[in-house]
Amino acid sequence: MRQRKPGVFGALPEFTERSAVLAGVSPDDLASHTKFRAKYGLVVPLVADPEHKAIEPFGLWKLKKLYGREFMGLIRTSFIIGADGRVARIIRATRIAGHAQKVLDALDAHLAAK
Repeated sequence: MRQRKPGVFGALPEFTERSAVLAGVSPDDLASHTKFRAKYGLVVPLVADPEHKAIEPFGLWKLKKLYGREFMGLIRTSFIIGADGRVARIIRATRIAGHAQKVLDALDAHLAAK
């Protein structure tokens, strides 16, 4: 059985069909990104942001709760950035399952509105 790539990266062919470019940003360091890319065979660029220089200005570093424990963590979010460089849509990942389809639907709506 082939292991699926995580999150929206598993739907890379559908994004490529729409001429969309994917990139990932996380607070992990470059070494962990290298291992992650190798493990899943990703060709998508991954940006290491351990200092939160992009994550915090975009409001993605928030207080999270899990099993009664509170901690700071990354809020998984997808952005659709238009050809003009402006953020056209923001899609929060409430659950990883189904998130790729939500992003594809939002991308289709954005492309149809052009």
